[in-house]
Amino acid sequence: MCTLLNQGKLVGILYLENNLTTGTFTKDRLEVLKLLTTQIFISIENAELYTNLQASSSELTVKNTELLKANRQLEAEIAERKQAEAALRLSEERFRLAIDNIPDTFVIYDAKRRFQFVNAFGVRRGGYPLEAYIGHTDDEIHPPEVTNAYLPLLQKTMETRTKQTGECQISLPGCDPFTVVVSYVPLLNEHGEIHQIFGITHDITERKQTEEALRESRERLQAILDHSAASIYVKDIEGRYILVNRHDASQLQMEPEEIQGKTDYDLLPREIADAIRANDYKVLTTGKPLEFEEVIPQDDGLHTYISIKVPLKDANGTIYAICGISTDITERKRAEEQLLQNAFYDPLTSLANRALFMERLGHTLERAKRHENYLFAVLFLDLDRFKVINDSLGHLVGDQLLVAIASRLEACLRSTDTPARLGGDEFTILLAGIHNVSDAIQVAQRIQQELALPFELDGQEVFTTASIGIALSSTQSYDKPEDLLRDADTAMYRAKGLGKARYELFNPGMYEDAVARLQLETDLRRAIERQEFRVYYQPIVSLSRGRISGFEALLRWQHPERGLVSPANFIPLAEETGLIVEIGYWVLQEACRQMQAWRSRLGTSSPNQISVNLSIKQFSQADLIQQIANILHSTGLAADALVLEITESVIMENSDEAMSALSQLRSLGIKLSIDDFGIGYSSLGRLHSFPISGLKIDRSFVSPIGAKPGNKEMIETIITLAHKLNYQVTAEGVETASQLALLRQLNCEYGQGYFFSHPLDSSGAEALIMVNPQW
Repeated sequence: MCTLLNQGKLVGILYLENNLTTGTFTKDRLEVLKLLTTQIFISIENAELYTNLQASSSELTVKNTELLKANRQLEAEIAERKQAEAALRLSEERFRLAIDNIPDTFVIYDAKRRFQFVNAFGVRRGGYPLEAYIGHTDDEIHPPEVTNAYLPLLQKTMETRTKQTGECQISLPGCDPFTVVVSYVPLLNEHGEIHQIFGITHDITERKQTEEALRESRERLQAILDHSAASIYVKDIEGRYILVNRHDASQLQMEPEEIQGKTDYDLLPREIADAIRANDYKVLTTGKPLEFEEVIPQDDGLHTYISIKVPLKDANGTIYAICGISTDITERKRAEEQLLQNAFYDPLTSLANRALFMERLGHTLERAKRHENYLFAVLFLDLDRFKVINDSLGHLVGDQLLVAIASRLEACLRSTDTPARLGGDEFTILLAGIHNVSDAIQVAQRIQQELALPFELDGQEVFTTASIGIALSSTQSYDKPEDLLRDADTAMYRAKGLGKARYELFNPGMYEDAVARLQLETDLRRAIERQEFRVYYQPIVSLSRGRISGFEALLRWQHPERGLVSPANFIPLAEETGLIVEIGYWVLQEACRQMQAWRSRLGTSSPNQISVNLSIKQFSQADLIQQIANILHSTGLAADALVLEITESVIMENSDEAMSALSQLRSLGIKLSIDDFGIGYSSLGRLHSFPISGLKIDRSFVSPIGAKPGNKEMIETIITLAHKLNYQVTAEGVETASQLALLRQLNCEYGQGYFFSHPLDSSGAEALIMVNPQW
């Protein structure tokens, strides 16, 4: 047995017992035992150490677990704090972003009014960098003229430690003045002292401008309302007036303020108020505007008003009021009536005008189409020689005559008939619902009888007649009212052509004649363009010598289809259309050119003069003298070789103008002769004052000479009187030797007619000159 010690501490006892051997242990065995004991001791020590290690390991495991748990809690706390910091940072960024992007200045001051924060808008508006603000006060940055506007409000905030708000007008350098609302809010610490001050400045310049514009707009609206010629008002749904303009109030001889709050029953007779309220009710029940006309008696008579009432609705569509506008359109109505009168009635005679006549004629024509046996007629009436009355007595008397004629026409007609004045001296009459043609003829005869009676105008008796054309609806199948009027017009012209002061019934043949006449006019116009006219020459013979003295230039028309057209078939139409002016100047140009050509080629054998007819239309042209002078100059013909022939009517109808024009022509050296003498209205006694050198006796006197009793004596008288006035006489229409002999016996100077030669073209006339015949 031995003890086991570890660092002097007993750790165990080793007991050995040998039952096999006797005696004591040998030294070697003891050494072995000692070594064994050492190993045992080490094993025990290791076992104890292991046990202790196991215990420490368990404790360490527990502590490690606790440490891991604490670590996880710390990590969670750190993560949570980071999230909170990130959220705070995000919130701050959002706050900064929001503050920097609001259109207002936002600042934070410390307790000494030093800037701690200025948002981006405030920096831009102030015009300084952010660094210039932070740590400085307003009066260190801006001049007094800027800070004086808002610093008193900031100082009051600091003094009272309460929120302050006010409007300020600020003028910053480099920008227009603007108006702002400034609010300062103090932040107090736990001791009630100011820690920070929040300031926000909101620009209200646009709002102020809008308010000013609205104020001006209201003033303008009020001015418009007060100066409007219309009555304008607003009433609530109970009929009480909310707004009344001055004009509306003046109708009741009240002020607008006196009417507000009252109803129509308070202001007007009940029957009128009932009518007004009934219209209000229509607007309230339908929810739609109502427009209407009403006639209201006033001190100066009946007045017509046009009114409109409009429902006023709120955002939900509920009617809360009625706005009404009433305009006095009395004058407009009168003007419309006058316009209607002007549009459909002749202002002079008050008869229907063309527009109204054609409208009624169209309705009548439509009725005739619906009713097979319905008959009507159109009369077209034109006064005969109205121009003479108008020109001689003046337009005023002419107008009086037209009014008197209109009155007589109405007296000849039924109330169902429509008389109209188309213009000038042309009248039309629509005879509706007649039985037969006799009814239309009786009306035409009655009109002619009435017009045959004298008219007393300004103390002077005036006589006139009328040519009337009648077109019956049954004459042919009419589709348009214009066709009926056309045919009545055609019949009227036929009546004029047959001697005037009569009536003619239209027949289809007249239309064909009118179409042919229109075609002739068209061809006549084209003839000028296509140079289809020709000048023929008929010799004028000296009866004393029996030789050709000159030629008369006569117009002929070489029509491409009709051949040579006689002047009698187209000259009247050319006169009527005015084409004779252009044609006449062409004839004069051509005749002068030909005459000068003969004089140049034939010398002394050429005729002495060329005679050219001058129409009444040409004679009335203002540039007549200049035109003739130009033609003489361009052709080189001497003025004394030209004889211009004019009719008696040219002189008699334009005596004053004629005297002047004839005198100017004579001063040029041109000879003048009266053509077709004896068939007009003139007399030698009147002609002696005109500067003419000769006259032509019309063929109607020459042709029957010797065969008609007294004809010779008449020609002899004309020749004798002409000689006493120093006129040379030319007899037209000489066709026989006996006529020639008698004219020579009467000492007539010149003769012209088929006995000598038919009209010849220029080459034939020149050949006749070369032959130089003698009669």
